[in-house]
Amino acid sequence: MSLKTIQPPEGLSNLVVAGLNRLARQPGTSTHDAIWGVRPGELSMTLPHAVYFLGMKHLIAGQVAKGATFSGWRYIIMRKTQPVLSVGVALNSSNKTLEFTHASDSPFVQTTVEGIRRASVSKKLRKDDFDLRLLELPALNVVSLWFHSPTNDYFMPLPPVRKSLKAFQLCSEGALVRALNDAARKRSEIKNARA
Repeated sequence: MSLKTIQPPEGLSNLVVAGLNRLARQPGTSTHDAIWGVRPGELSMTLPHAVYFLGMKHLIAGQVAKGATFSGWRYIIMRKTQPVLSVGVALNSSNKTLEFTHASDSPFVQTTVEGIRRASVSKKLRKDDFDLRLLELPALNVVSLWFHSPTNDYFMPLPPVRKSLKAFQLCSEGALVRALNDAARKRSEIKNARA
């Protein structure tokens, strides 16, 4: 497998650095705590990947790859060889600009790196070159790595996962839909009943 990270738009790394600098000056924040006392050169931005949002309508219709909407970029911030933060940049829907949104030291930082490590030795991904993406399904509290190529899409749910999924296990689009369809339909019925 060749895992490709798509080149983010020009200037995006400057936006991330400015956002991190702003948060690092706020004592008590996870960003401040994660990078306090770091020497120049100890931190690096790595693994830029596009982030996509998937709504229930598209999941229920079985249209994960076609229905997912680009929502921004995410970087992993490494301190030497340790992942310490993820940093998000989102697309402002009103003016179509990218804006620094957050830095997080959530468990998804570590699980993202672990998922990429596992994918790099997967037999399923050896036959093609894949773009690294992240898929978010907030209505079902699902976050998954998405390995996309022109001919295949594979998903790797990151823990914690729903009972119908297995953490770090690669699955096809169809398998992801089957695993989440019941929960998506129930969620959609509840939402429609409240409307």
